[in-house]
Amino acid sequence: MSHPTFGDYWRHGPIVTLDSAPPSIGPACEPGEHTRRILAELGYEPAEIEHFRDEGIVGWPEEDPVARAAEDRRRERLATTGR
Repeated sequence: MSHPTFGDYWRHGPIVTLDSAPPSIGPACEPGEHTRRILAELGYEPAEIEHFRDEGIVGWPEEDPVARAAEDRRRERLATTGR
């Protein structure tokens, strides 16, 4: 398994499997990765969410880890293939 921030690591397979649905395993979430979305779904306004962050109540990564990983792969591909 590869994580955008932590790199490669070992991860066990799915604990529960269903015949009708193939298992899907991805990297673990970043701490705070979904904080803004969850608070918004709970009804908090963007200004309130920013206030919570300013007060140190919640936090999240400064940049999107998925976008960062995609950019890293693009740069690696460019370095090896020139495209």
